[in-house]
Amino acid sequence: MKRNPKNDEYKNTLEQINAQYGKLPPQAIEVEEAIIGAMMLEKDCFLKSPVKREWFYKEEHQKIIDVISELTNESIPVDLLQVTKKLIDKNQMDEVGGPGHITKLTRRVASAAHIEHHIRIIKQEFAKRELIRISAQISQMAYDSSLDVDEVFSFAQDEFSNVMSYDSEDSSSTYEDATNELIEDLRSGVEPGLKTGLSKFDGFTGGLHDSDFIIIAGETSQGKTSLAVAILRHIVDHGTPAAVFSTEMTKKQLVARVTAQSSGVGAKDILYNRLSEERREYIFQELANKKNYPVYFDDQSNNDIDKICTSIRKLKLKRNIGIVLVDFIQDLKGADTETGIADIGRKLKNIAKELDIPVIGISQLSRDRNNPKPNMSRLRGSGQLEEKADVIMLLWRPEYYGKEMFSEPFKDYSTKDAAQVIIGKGRNVGLVQFLLSFNKQTTNFFDHGLPKEYENFKPVNDNPF
Repeated sequence: MKRNPKNDEYKNTLEQINAQYGKLPPQAIEVEEAIIGAMMLEKDCFLKSPVKREWFYKEEHQKIIDVISELTNESIPVDLLQVTKKLIDKNQMDEVGGPGHITKLTRRVASAAHIEHHIRIIKQEFAKRELIRISAQISQMAYDSSLDVDEVFSFAQDEFSNVMSYDSEDSSSTYEDATNELIEDLRSGVEPGLKTGLSKFDGFTGGLHDSDFIIIAGETSQGKTSLAVAILRHIVDHGTPAAVFSTEMTKKQLVARVTAQSSGVGAKDILYNRLSEERREYIFQELANKKNYPVYFDDQSNNDIDKICTSIRKLKLKRNIGIVLVDFIQDLKGADTETGIADIGRKLKNIAKELDIPVIGISQLSRDRNNPKPNMSRLRGSGQLEEKADVIMLLWRPEYYGKEMFSEPFKDYSTKDAAQVIIGKGRNVGLVQFLLSFNKQTTNFFDHGLPKEYENFKPVNDNPF
């Protein structure tokens, strides 16, 4: 079997602790033997009550469990004879105590009647050993002056989260369970999802859903961040706290954009203090009204995805945030490689699932001067991000490129102060597209007053590219 450096580190840590305190790690050797004996007495025991090798303290027992697992995966009946043969084939018989020890294990129990109780015991002992290991490693890391404290927090959160799931029960559920959930949803009369304030998008998608990773993508100066802020502002206005992590905007710039969108006064006029006395007083009042606006920032997280995820967890715990905006993905540390992009996309999706909240990520599109209309293939790190995202919104303002009219299916409509949104990927949504109005001064997006012939525009079923 391949040597696992992590296992070596684990054992070294435990041995150091044993030497320091003169104690043996938590263990239940006789119970481990009873479990292995039961596995060899009843051929389907491992299938009905699977165990993991790391739950066993003795290395010899881990090797026997590996063999039982391999036999099960190969559809070979598990019994004393087959386990013995497999150990001999792998030249591991002497390492586990010889044939006599294997035979002795089957005599520990008469049946697998109490197997679940026994498994519960060794899982608890394993969890205790893990807690000792994690605590020791956190202590060592805390003394390491080269490590940032957020790295220690991130390590602790991940490790404790993993060990807390050691005793997770069967996660399967029945069709009846799912049916009952759907019935409850229908009876409640409440539509799921956080509404964005964009009626076409909300009509197509039901809004932004818990655990979704949403990407808003476009070329430079298309209004990606402005669209995200417009969505965020509507959601916060309806009572959901939010967190913003931006490498593009300062806190002050974000407040200026939110204030511009809500007040109708130009964002640059607010930011650069180009206001008449009357308008200045009006903005002061607007700012006072939103003084306790539940939007939170963390400047310390900077552009590090691990620090951002740690901060999101803290803000969920402390402020009960219900949505997150990360602006933007390609500016984060490590995003200069495909592997880095994949890691960022995976972590943003995982944090959305872990905390059961939607996460919006802003993404850049690669430039195409000949055909600037966005498509999925131009999403930077497209394969990696597309795989992790639940919804991808491609934003397109043809007016910026000097085009006066939209293409199909809006070819008769002017591009002036307007934008097209193409949902390039929509889990449970399909491929749809719609128009929005855009106010350059306030950087606000809002529902578009389409001509009458577009009032009943239906989602397209075919890829618009």
